[in-house]
Amino acid sequence: MVKFEKPKLFSRKKEIHSSSSKKIGPIVLGALIFLSLVAFGLYKFGADLVVGFVDLITSNGEEGVLETGRDNLPPPPPQLDPLPEATNSASLVINGQAEAGAELALFQNGEEKGKITVGEEGSFSFSQVELEEGENIFLARAYDQAGNESQASLAQTVIFDKEPPTLEIESPGDGQTVNDKKEMIIKGKTEKEAVVTVNERQVIVGLEGNFEADYFLTEGDNEIIVVAKDKAGNKTEKTIKVKYQP
Repeated sequence: MVKFEKPKLFSRKKEIHSSSSKKIGPIVLGALIFLSLVAFGLYKFGADLVVGFVDLITSNGEEGVLETGRDNLPPPPPQLDPLPEATNSASLVINGQAEAGAELALFQNGEEKGKITVGEEGSFSFSQVELEEGENIFLARAYDQAGNESQASLAQTVIFDKEPPTLEIESPGDGQTVNDKKEMIIKGKTEKEAVVTVNERQVIVGLEGNFEADYFLTEGDNEIIVVAKDKAGNKTEKTIKVKYQP
């Protein structure tokens, strides 16, 4: 007759418990030893040394100031104050902000134009920066005392333009006499994006530089002054005279 034995459940549980105890034991022992070392360090050497020791253990070999003692952090990018989009001046002043005490280099069209030390308040200024005709692209970089280089500032472009805008008055003609209508239309053309005024009253300029303005004549001689001004501040002025005899 075959005899069946019951599974030894309790025996298996004992084995698992015994195995878990063997694994947990060394962990608890290690933790107790570590805490003992920390307590001994606090007593013998003070808190600062222990904190440094703990940081060294938990740093996992990270690169940086802790290992080498060297400043590897670059300064933040400098900031240039807003510059004019265009100017008719041959030079301008460039101001901005950067890390205090850093050495700052200014670049114009990719070429270094000069270096200065940033003030204690984090501000800097380049005076009388000469412009090249046409496009001038400015940016700056900062270098701290450890030699770290910042990213470039946002570039700004300044157009140096000393040529006055073109201005043509198509009608009325200079010296013209009008008999019938008191109201007339002044038509002309200038360069794109210029601002036009007729007797100090601004008029709308089209995308191609064309403009029209209504004008009411007074009896006798009428002097009409038309001025065109570009973004750089250059002006062209023309004066015409129209006589109204109703």
